[in-house]
Amino acid sequence: MKLIDATIQPKVLTDYVLERKSTFIHVLEEGDNESLLALLTNYFTEQPTAYDVDKVVSH
Repeated sequence: MKLIDATIQPKVLTDYVLERKSTFIHVLEEGDNESLLALLTNYFTEQPTAYDVDKVVSH
């Protein structure tokens, strides 16, 4: 698990969804929960860690 910057997530998530609007619409219309979960999992996986892991480990 990693920490992500929650202060920017609403805007970043909105941008992510809008960039993939047609995919999200299709998935939601089909009721394809597995694909929806995959899209959202991919979004969170792509988010940078909110702190410098190397810096934390070295101290």
